Amino acid sequence: ADQDMALDIIENAKCSRPSVCNACEVCLIHEDVAAGFLPKLKQRLVDDRAAEGKPPVQLRLDEDAAKLTEGTPAGAEDFDTEFLDYILAVKCVADVEEAMKNGYSCVVHLYSVMSTVTRDNGFRRGGLVEAGLLFDDLDVEIICDGCHLPPELIKLAVKCKGYDKLMLVSDSGPLAGFPEGEYEADFGPMKLQVIIEDGVCKPPARNCFLGSVATGDRLVRTVYKQAGIPLWGAVRMATKTPARHCGYAGIKGEITVGADADLVIFDDDINVSAVYLMGKEINIAE
Repeated sequence: ADQDMALDIIENAKCSRPSVCNACEVCLIHEDVAAGFLPKLKQRLVDDRAAEGKPPVQLRLDEDAAKLTEGTPAGAEDFDTEFLDYILAVKCVADVEEAMKNGYSCVVHLYSVMSTVTRDNGFRRGGLVEAGLLFDDLDVEIICDGCHLPPELIKLAVKCKGYDKLMLVSDSGPLAGFPEGEYEADFGPMKLQVIIEDGVCKPPARNCFLGSVATGDRLVRTVYKQAGIPLWGAVRMATKTPARHCGYAGIKGEITVGADADLVIFDDDINVSAVYLMGKEINIAE
């Protein structure tokens, strides 16, 4: 693997916006490269950033990683925590299967800040994108706001994973549903000047995305209307599949005896006309 590329990806995913939902919180390192890679990781995220006057990252290390570099001993909860801060939990694993056995069951925001096929002296190596599409036990999230992913990549993910392993997510922050314009947004410990245009949130330089502004109806509409996925499949990926992943199978995300009566009524263009929460209609005009 290209370790310099890996360091670039990790620093960007952890430090560019540490308080957003898709920031890197846990780093899994293959045991075969850990001895050489972990000191480089500490140098990049801790020493170099401190020398440059940037916030250094606190590395919380499992027992194996702690033998190879300096950091803070990790607790069990650190590998299931959304820090939203300059903190990164680090663990050594033997392979993807071991990572899944350790509870890593979901690839968050497929394609975003994520390695894909690279070449090593001519030999092609798959990345995290390919692992997410390949391993049946992994659930996968895709941002379906119509901006982050083109229809062909949505269709590819659906073809590889199916409706029961794929979850539609928005990547929306505090400005979900806001109209186009310039705003100051509160992203946890940071306040950022942002622009909403073209259906997405951008920095003033307009050189990347700063999350989405999509709401759930837009996700379903994008998958159904733009990617040509059957409506029932789009709805399942927005409801039943994420409910199952979060441990609410039979309670949320489906209409069945014993489930909560949470309902959304919409037309063929996914224009929402009514919302019910626990059987009671909600005033969606407010």
